[in-house]
Amino acid sequence: MIHIRKCIALFLTALLLLPLGVSCDKETITSSSGITSDAIKVLPPGLNMFISPEIKGQEKIMAVSSQYDWTLQCDAAWLEISPKSGPALWNTKVTVKIKDETLPPGAYITEISIKNKAKYSISVPVELEVLTEQYGQIFDIPVEMTFTDLTPGATEFSTLTVKVGTLQNPVSTFFDIGKYYAAGDPCIIVCGEFRNNTDNTTYITMRGTGYDAAGTPISRCLSVGRLEGMGEFSIPAHGSTAVELLMSWSGDLAYIEISTAIHESLLYPLPTEQ
Repeated sequence: MIHIRKCIALFLTALLLLPLGVSCDKETITSSSGITSDAIKVLPPGLNMFISPEIKGQEKIMAVSSQYDWTLQCDAAWLEISPKSGPALWNTKVTVKIKDETLPPGAYITEISIKNKAKYSISVPVELEVLTEQYGQIFDIPVEMTFTDLTPGATEFSTLTVKVGTLQNPVSTFFDIGKYYAAGDPCIIVCGEFRNNTDNTTYITMRGTGYDAAGTPISRCLSVGRLEGMGEFSIPAHGSTAVELLMSWSGDLAYIEISTAIHESLLYPLPTEQ
């Protein structure tokens, strides 16, 4: 009876010591968060890759960290990954490269599975989009603007246009967890011009969401500045400002909704130096 109680106590203790977010089976221990003492951590947590008339031979880098030796596996024939194993180190560089440049236009999805000797594993989603669109190409996509102004007629905006652009800096999206875009990746740019009819400088904040024909959100405003998921612009008194709102790429856009608000000062002022 004492031995049975000891066994039960040991079992319960083991459960309590199991890291949060970890599930066990006979083969592997998979971490949902990727952050435990013996787990594997990968940055970025997902890869977005592209082939387009301007993008050929794209490759991206993952950083793999593990306290045990690890191996990786991917069944996608269109990817080339090196190395496919590594030692117990932090931030081992893994190069992921598009191997097949002849894929037809469309979206291709796979995942890279990484497992270490302690039987912890993690999966890294990879999405490849093959584009026919060229940079600068104008999309005939309707844009619905929701406009909140301080005073009716104080601010005016011209017709917005939508075109294919390219990112100058790496960015991530707050709304699309695991989405990370590198410099040179394609994006959607919503262009317009605002005019300030008042005697004071005013400020614009803009958010955008793109939808497919079924009304499903498929494109989000990218965080390229200091504000998460929005753009902020200033308009001088009795002057005009051209704006470009960057949004994540999608070839299935049917329409875009933009919400715009006008403020008398910066919505989130820059910190002052002490």
